[in-house]
Amino acid sequence: MKNVTVARGWLEQYDSLLWGWLNADPVMNFDDTFSGGYRQFCNVLTNRGQRGQQYTVYGGPDASVVGFVGVETEVPGYAYKTGGVVISPEHRGNGYATAAVLAVIQDLLSVADTPNLRVSAELFKHNKPMRYVLHKCGFTEEGTHIGKTLQGGSPVDTVTYGLVVSSPQMTIGEEV
Repeated sequence: MKNVTVARGWLEQYDSLLWGWLNADPVMNFDDTFSGGYRQFCNVLTNRGQRGQQYTVYGGPDASVVGFVGVETEVPGYAYKTGGVVISPEHRGNGYATAAVLAVIQDLLSVADTPNLRVSAELFKHNKPMRYVLHKCGFTEEGTHIGKTLQGGSPVDTVTYGLVVSSPQMTIGEEV
């Protein structure tokens, strides 16, 4: 697994970097008809106006910025929902997303108010790379939402995943 560091916080200077990476993502496929959704996704990821936390992901040989993770708070100290995971195009497929998700879960555990922690994620059903990442991190597929959102003006299904961690000593990323 890749060695990454996640740091809480978001710097405005990363906005253009994030949007460039999202434009290069064939799974997201943000075109002109989806530009409102594109902006909304970026706002959720950066938690503008949301309760939550943003993480900048550092990795690679020079510990540069390789990605971002946004987390929305659903129940403070217990339940969180990922608002998005974005890894730079040149670092995709190399374990950075898996390492980032696991590092964020560990950080959430460190500030949890209870011995239990729930983390969920909702993503496009056709986003096979992220579905694989969540599976590797121990998440369970909870359900499909038929035609929940639009992409390119057409209905798109989303899938919800969840993970409940019972204690900070639990090994994350193994079968739960």
